[in-house]
Amino acid sequence: MADRDDMTQPSLCANCDTPLQGDYCHRCGQDNKNYVRSAFGLIAEFLGEFTNWDNRLWRTLWPLWVRPGFLSLRYVQGHRAPYVPPLRLYIFTSIVAFLVFAQAIPVDSINLNPPEETAESAADDESEPPGGGLVAPPIPGRDVHFELPLVSEETNRRLEYNFGRIAENPQIGINQFFSLAPQVMFLLLPLFALVLKLIYWRRHHFYMEHLILALHTHSFVLQLAVVAVGLAMLEDALAAWPVVPEALSVLSSLLFWSVPFYLLLSHKIFYRQGWWKSVFKFLLTASVYSLLLLTAFLFTTIQSILRS
Repeated sequence: MADRDDMTQPSLCANCDTPLQGDYCHRCGQDNKNYVRSAFGLIAEFLGEFTNWDNRLWRTLWPLWVRPGFLSLRYVQGHRAPYVPPLRLYIFTSIVAFLVFAQAIPVDSINLNPPEETAESAADDESEPPGGGLVAPPIPGRDVHFELPLVSEETNRRLEYNFGRIAENPQIGINQFFSLAPQVMFLLLPLFALVLKLIYWRRHHFYMEHLILALHTHSFVLQLAVVAVGLAMLEDALAAWPVVPEALSVLSSLLFWSVPFYLLLSHKIFYRQGWWKSVFKFLLTASVYSLLLLTAFLFTTIQSILRS
């Protein structure tokens, strides 16, 4: 009977019978591993993969936060193995961020209903009209009228009806918005990369290089937003302390104003241009992308109401 260790390291590829020269077959690409093993072997492999991914995550987050543009520049230069791939990093960040955003919004503080009427006006509303019977009280949120251009009358009426439902239960609208927002943001990434491609067309970068920078900068902004939300929640929790909330508020403001400076440095370091060109092109990029963000926000809001 053959030794089990010999079964884990065959001399031929188990898929195409090609003689192996390393851990992977140079013909079909299959790895030289035997996945039939004991439970302890599977646990050890899982822990090893998790530890390796964890190390790569920390090696990625540190330059992402403290060295603008460095990670994107290293990645396009071929230094990929030590870092989490940009797309995987963005997807992981996006999932965590939008889950945090959805949970952080205080539903009780959202009031989409019209102001409550006084007792005298309520009594007047319940008076008997000329035709007999009582006047029905106004339905919360139903006094909002939508007259959006480029949409049908039926769609506007549907928006009015669904907005009334959201006014009665804002959690419905919040859930719909944050279920759509990650998808819309993901669609904005290639558009942002296209804007960079058009503005920096003389730098002769491939489109994928612009997309890598877009993935890294969006990951940073979302992570910073999560930190800001955490600071706001901590500020509310420590409101009784005299100094701590003020310090957290100042820190949140510094984080907010650091975003444009970080993005400007990312563009300057990645594209390697002078300050005047970098500032001009950054402002142009920010202006165009702000219009895209505003359009995406309006689209997401309208779709959230329609789906509620």
